[in-house]
Amino acid sequence: MSEILDKYLETLGPTVSPDYPRIGARVAAFIEKGEHGFDRKTVDAYRRSRKRVGVKDSTVLKEFHVMRRVFMANQEPWPFKRGEGPRVSARDRWAPSAEAEFIVALIEATPGLANEHRALLAMSTTYGMRREELSYYWDSYEESMVGLGPDDFDKKHTIVYVTTAKGGRERYHLIPDAIKPYLEAYDWRPRAPSTVSQIFREIRRQANLDFKGVAWHAIRRGIVSALLEPTDEDVQPLTESQADLFMRWSQGPENKMVKLYQTGQKVGLGGVETDMGRQDEQVDRRVFELLPWLSVWENLEVPSGQPD
Repeated sequence: MSEILDKYLETLGPTVSPDYPRIGARVAAFIEKGEHGFDRKTVDAYRRSRKRVGVKDSTVLKEFHVMRRVFMANQEPWPFKRGEGPRVSARDRWAPSAEAEFIVALIEATPGLANEHRALLAMSTTYGMRREELSYYWDSYEESMVGLGPDDFDKKHTIVYVTTAKGGRERYHLIPDAIKPYLEAYDWRPRAPSTVSQIFREIRRQANLDFKGVAWHAIRRGIVSALLEPTDEDVQPLTESQADLFMRWSQGPENKMVKLYQTGQKVGLGGVETDMGRQDEQVDRRVFELLPWLSVWENLEVPSGQPD
């Protein structure tokens, strides 16, 4: 096994999909056999070689991200700026968006499932969290636990801190009363991304909606649709900038420092407390008014007993 590949494999968790070691081995071999080593010409040559053998755009993009991790694992600078990666054609893009009725059916199917299933679905259907953001596991590359853990909630379960998997803006979110009982009934133990994927498949099967290729991200897209295109024509949708704030998409370096100064811990005469920022709080409250399935959580039988 090559040294380049060894360093890449060290950054992967124990439950990672077998696709990634396989792609990493192919990328490492290409770098070692090439003439240019760790530079842009090598990356471009690899992409061309994969396109020549008929690999889909979406697969090329996935391998592009693996190659970036191979570079970083070997302490080599990545020669591409954000947005310079390969594009996926509309025909090759698989991006299902969950409609409101689909999300409601998932929620209504959760009674009888484990508290873990209900808590993760509650977070997903409220904040549109990605699979990796719903996970909680040791990342050897970051040398820390990453994802959603018990320390991300305040003691009263009124605020949650959501990290991002794709470099967006991390932020505090309000927790609506409708989902609090489900979050309090789970202990937020470590869980690998593969476990989180399996949980979604089990929820789908429970709802008799076991459609292949539909995963957590479909809910994220469905939330965006609900916020920007509400079914009730008399309801004012969110602006795109408000949706950006709520979905934690990156808004450029010019906004990062001011947001850091607006949120965090504030001290007054009563002591130190977390302050999520007035704009974020206002956007969250507006979002909770627009999500039609939050009321479904309120009407279900809530978990009882100790967290599990």
